[in-house]
Amino acid sequence: MRTITRPLEADELFRFLGGDPFIKIATIDVDGLLRGKLISREKFYSLFDEKKEGNGELAYCAAVFGWDMHDRFYPTEYSNSSNGFADALARVDLSTFRRIPWENERPFFLLNMLDPHTREELPVCPRSLLKNVAKKAADMGFKALAGVEYEFVTYKLPARTDRPEERHSINSFLSSHSPAALPNVFDTVNAYNVLSNMTHDRFYSGILETCSQFRVPVEGFHAESGPSMYEAAVAYAEITEAADRALLFKHAVKGTAAAIGGLQPSFMAKPKVGYQGLSGHTHISLVDKETGENLFARAEEDKSVPKDIAWLSDIGRSFLAGVLQALPDIMPLLAPNINSYKRLVDNYAAPVTVSWAYESRLGSVRIISPPTSHSTGTRLEIRVPGADTCAHLVFSAVLAAGLRGVEQKLDLLTAPGCPPPLSQTLVSTGLGEPVPGERLPRSLEEATEKFRNSPIVKDLFDPRFINHYALTRDEEVGQWRQAVTNWEFLRYIEHV
Repeated sequence: MRTITRPLEADELFRFLGGDPFIKIATIDVDGLLRGKLISREKFYSLFDEKKEGNGELAYCAAVFGWDMHDRFYPTEYSNSSNGFADALARVDLSTFRRIPWENERPFFLLNMLDPHTREELPVCPRSLLKNVAKKAADMGFKALAGVEYEFVTYKLPARTDRPEERHSINSFLSSHSPAALPNVFDTVNAYNVLSNMTHDRFYSGILETCSQFRVPVEGFHAESGPSMYEAAVAYAEITEAADRALLFKHAVKGTAAAIGGLQPSFMAKPKVGYQGLSGHTHISLVDKETGENLFARAEEDKSVPKDIAWLSDIGRSFLAGVLQALPDIMPLLAPNINSYKRLVDNYAAPVTVSWAYESRLGSVRIISPPTSHSTGTRLEIRVPGADTCAHLVFSAVLAAGLRGVEQKLDLLTAPGCPPPLSQTLVSTGLGEPVPGERLPRSLEEATEKFRNSPIVKDLFDPRFINHYALTRDEEVGQWRQAVTNWEFLRYIEHV
């Protein structure tokens, strides 16, 4: 394995590629899915041919921004019959070079999507969206750092009864069985159980090895409170790199499972009734882009404010205020699917209100700072997103909202939409008791309507992205409205 530990410059990259006959390239759609293809080595090199003024660009089907996750097409501004389903431009991002461990070390690159007429970043591309927000931060003198913790579950694919030597695919199994019949890899429910990886250790240890080889560093990995449930902390990094890592972590988990066979990992927000959902907790901070100084940290304790923010800087407080103000309106980016809202239900260990506090896992935002953290680790943890999210969209929403708070110098303790900390309002009770605060949207339909009409969202994003993304969520709601679920069938078939 020729492991890559850093981005390579173009000249050394081409030497490193050597004789690989095919190269995989991929972009990201709004559901966070990799949409890619293989191109020959000769084709790849021709994209950079100086004689042809090559700059790493190629035509790429814009229909990837007009498909849902099951390839059901709906017309959008970027892909429709009036424009002939025309191509966009894709530019190879050389800094993303990796080799795919489960595909015989095949070279892999992510793409930046461009408008072919203006050559500007395509506003509906998640990578482009985040790059633009990160640039705004840089223009303000900041660099944003981020990281994500993803929870996932893994199921065993049973042998086929007609061909016992073969295992079902997930689709073939669910075509004739209830989802509840899908067996877990292990059934014990012990968070941080150090023996849980003994079941299918080849898979769980394989994930860590694969991620190391795939340039997706993992800082922590442990069993969580659910059958076959694990949590991984993907290493903190500059925000655009962190988003790529988060996306590719999911890809690596699924690729590792496919290489072993007979396993189906899932990042679905609420895969089974009766257990907590799968989170995608997001950590974020700002540092000075020149010195790297943590700009959320406070040099000395401020004893004139609630202890929750005594070690949070003025910039950090305004950033948090911006996030809290925007939180109800950016929910489709943090909870993008119908199923996302099955995780965000009252009294079930996931935040459902606009709420915050120092070191509280009950609120939507947790402040991490001294005295439990070193000052350099001062950051915010946004606990609303599930594991089913696209990290590029989550990071874009949180960063844009926070920067708006900084720009407007919002006062966390007095700004509209910013409640007092939970430490002042929450009575000491057991887990699952109601948490005070404005209730976040309860459904994708409600969230999308709020997102589409929000003055705050219009401050944060290009209207072309807002319109496009709202349309994609409308399509998701439309599909759900037409569906007849197992619950409905069992509930009504006999009794009505």
